[in-house]
Amino acid sequence: MKTPTLRCTVIALALLVCTVCTSRSQGVVFTFSLWDQEPGASIYGGFGSFTMDASAGQFQVNVVFPYDGDSLTPLIITPSGSLSFLLGTGTPATFPFGPFGDFMSGVSYAGSFQSSSAAYSDLLSGLGQFQLTADSGLRLTGGIVQPAPEPSVSILFVCGLISFLCLRLTRANNSPKPPTAVGAVSSAVAVRVASRRWFSFCR
Repeated sequence: MKTPTLRCTVIALALLVCTVCTSRSQGVVFTFSLWDQEPGASIYGGFGSFTMDASAGQFQVNVVFPYDGDSLTPLIITPSGSLSFLLGTGTPATFPFGPFGDFMSGVSYAGSFQSSSAAYSDLLSGLGQFQLTADSGLRLTGGIVQPAPEPSVSILFVCGLISFLCLRLTRANNSPKPPTAVGAVSSAVAVRVASRRWFSFCR
């Protein structure tokens, strides 16, 4: 009776494990916000993300006005060392800002960089910082965060479907079964025999 439910549970767990393994093989996404740390104030300078593994990574860096006019050098800082690369040529863009539908102008950069297993391990442990340094000495810094991975919609749908089927199978197995034809015939014969005995006793 419990075999179908056990099989459904094993299939659902296998799908979730495959999802996690696939997302890890494609690289981990890290995000960051950039701030200009002035005495007594922090001014918003931009945001971005990068997807990386132990050997390579892809970056997306967005710098907002008035810092978008500077020549910036990126740096990923970890306890095991630093990763430096070039931003390349940026593209003018506007970015949503605040809860009221406002926008900020700026420049968006995208490209690739060389990673390392030591820096990647530090970032997975939550130990890392992203920094942009301008030729004027200005620095925009921000902590690197690894968001919680979210399962894909298709995997969630499949797991939900499997859970529904498991529930239906469990209910079907636990529901009372109707009497079989053999049982009905046996009951009728037993009643008939009992009736004959009763009439014999009355005589």
